[in-house]
Amino acid sequence: MNLVLEKLVENPAPRIPVVIVMDNSSSMNAENKIGILNKELMNLVDLFRKDEIMAYSIELGLVAFEFNNKTRITKAKEILSFENLLDQKVPQLKAFGQTPLGESVELALDMLKKRKNLYNVLLALAFVFLWLYYREEMWRMCDRFLKRK
Repeated sequence: MNLVLEKLVENPAPRIPVVIVMDNSSSMNAENKIGILNKELMNLVDLFRKDEIMAYSIELGLVAFEFNNKTRITKAKEILSFENLLDQKVPQLKAFGQTPLGESVELALDMLKKRKNLYNVLLALAFVFLWLYYREEMWRMCDRFLKRK
């Protein structure tokens, strides 16, 4: 959480968490669909990075599929955690396995929910901090308190 706080201090722009669910199942090998998908993902990220507001606001998360050779099972996996676009290196996906789309969507929604909860906690902490350290005070200065010699 300290790293998140540091990032918020150095970049106070409003945050927009975005999760992209990528299909990297074996069917994406046909006609180089996976290559096109990787290229278009980079084009999208580059487009966001060129816009100063989007570059500092969008926090990108990626969900794709991971194939286990031993169990022969494909599962959804968080490939990229939420970070500012300027700090991220977008991975190149390889196509393999099946398409657990329902599990991937559930994971993406869970990622968004956790990120929202994190920002709610940080917002509550900010209010407590402001209340503790920046309370209003009124001082009265008038001639009643001034002594004349």
